[in-house]
Amino acid sequence: MVAKYHIISLMKLTIRYATKAEIESWNDLVLANNHGADFLSSRAFSNIKAKYGWTSRFLVYESGDAKRYVLTLEKRIPLLGKLWYQPSLTTETDWIEPMIEANKTIRQLDSAVFLVRIDVPISDKAATVDLPKANNIQPAHTIVLDVSGESGEALLEKLDRRARRDIRLSIRKGVKPVELEPTTATKKQMFKLMKTAAGGKGFAGLRSYQYYSDFWDEFVRAGYGKFYGAYQDEKLVVAAFVIQFGQQATYKDAGSDPERDQSAQAAHGVQWQIIQDLNNAGVKSYDLLGVPASDKIDDRNDPLYGLGRFKTSFSHDIIDHLGAFDQPLKPFAYKIWRALGQKIAYKIHYTKTHENYY
Repeated sequence: MVAKYHIISLMKLTIRYATKAEIESWNDLVLANNHGADFLSSRAFSNIKAKYGWTSRFLVYESGDAKRYVLTLEKRIPLLGKLWYQPSLTTETDWIEPMIEANKTIRQLDSAVFLVRIDVPISDKAATVDLPKANNIQPAHTIVLDVSGESGEALLEKLDRRARRDIRLSIRKGVKPVELEPTTATKKQMFKLMKTAAGGKGFAGLRSYQYYSDFWDEFVRAGYGKFYGAYQDEKLVVAAFVIQFGQQATYKDAGSDPERDQSAQAAHGVQWQIIQDLNNAGVKSYDLLGVPASDKIDDRNDPLYGLGRFKTSFSHDIIDHLGAFDQPLKPFAYKIWRALGQKIAYKIHYTKTHENYY
């Protein structure tokens, strides 16, 4: 019997722009066809990136009845052409090779595209991508929890022992996690806690308040995002923003007060409330989004070490994704981009906006 990977790999995919009707039904099509799709493929993500300099291209990869819907973001680079970025090309190992092969025809859609930067959120160690490796844009290492099935004690037993212990401790200490209203006050408190997380240092690569505010508003408005928090002495000390897209949820943003009573384990209490709510909503998986690589999880010098300690209390099964790659379509333009162009583009962009390029 021939492995499915080889069957799919022999299938030739074509690429086209989505129709107006497909764009209007984009989220439904993504959820129905893209197995394992997350919020990076959603219209909400497209909308937020449009506010920060990206043009969305909605692409359909197809062969017969088999279709995958790929959100692609575009920026024009002076003198070089257009950069296309695919933040979540595919989560399916079977589709990597034929999709990359199909990308070679993108200039038939737009001859100005000189580079496609792809992000491949796949952990299959047998999968390979024969393209130049790029700096990761999306978190490449994570932990995904199974939150499906029975609730209550059976759900709790799916978590590692340390998380179970700290969740039970938070309950004994009287931690009462709540869903927070998506108000301006909540957003400002959330951002303040993000700046004081990681022992008061804040997280590396933190964007502006305006970016997060716009992002949160977009996902709340779409019905995908919720805020959670916990209080001590009437003061919000832990907060989280969670995205649910289909049957997958993502722990997108978090913050905490370093001066809180950490013995109360409020952060674990909040996560337990989130996990229960996701289970009740029929969600299957919960992506904790962002830990050190599996071979660096015990490295105290890793900038994500603290997050890794917290998240591995729920599970030690770290997933190392393949990450980001460059697929050059115009070799000479790409050579200039790698040597000088991207450094200049990043610097100009940051000088003008004080925001991350991607």
